[in-house]
Amino acid sequence: METNNQERRKFMDVRPDRDEIDRIYSPWGFDFESYCRLYSNLLNAAYTGELDSFKMVASSYDNKGNGLARTIQCLVDGSGTGSLAFAAAGGSVDVCRYLVEELNFDVDVKDDNGLTPLCFGAVKGHLNTVEYLLEKGANPDGSNDPDSTINTPLHYVVLGGDRKIQTLLLSKGIRIDGATKSGTALSYAVVLSQIDAVKVLLDHHADPNIMLHGCVAPLTATIVNNSPQIMDLLLQ
Repeated sequence: METNNQERRKFMDVRPDRDEIDRIYSPWGFDFESYCRLYSNLLNAAYTGELDSFKMVASSYDNKGNGLARTIQCLVDGSGTGSLAFAAAGGSVDVCRYLVEELNFDVDVKDDNGLTPLCFGAVKGHLNTVEYLLEKGANPDGSNDPDSTINTPLHYVVLGGDRKIQTLLLSKGIRIDGATKSGTALSYAVVLSQIDAVKVLLDHHADPNIMLHGCVAPLTATIVNNSPQIMDLLLQ
């Protein structure tokens, strides 16, 4: 039987188990292999940065003569995630550069969940691919729609835990309080008890009073999480 605290947490939906957070918020739940079955040789080469192998495999799939760019764009996994996202997630700048500069891939190409390659580089903590994508014009917000409910690159970098990438994204003037149905980036940092992330977000004027699900703000989440250090930060 669930305790009263467990029931309250479930109702408020502010502190799911870490595995559940990974499943919901990470593009792959940190399980690369489970999503790399379709066209695994191509996507694996993109992920590992084996550019020569990637080109060779891509050429083998172009048996209808549609051209490499069109062929590679069509070869995606079950979530519509393609080679550029896999390359970003693997920190494979050479593959990213080949796709963007030689094959003219859209740097903000979205998968079936509306996620861009920048989200994948951010959650995996690869500063090199994040910097490259931003240099080539990637949208640091992931979308120009201010009402979008899709998790942003900032949400994912908080989940991934890389402070350098977090600071880089914040330097781009992003919508720091962009909220999905699960909350803001600050909400994620609070739920995950990431004190450093909370500090960085507050230093950039993140709003600690934005409500989650219409009833729970980040400050309330600290009470549920029993996080006195974070509570002190939010009250300053």
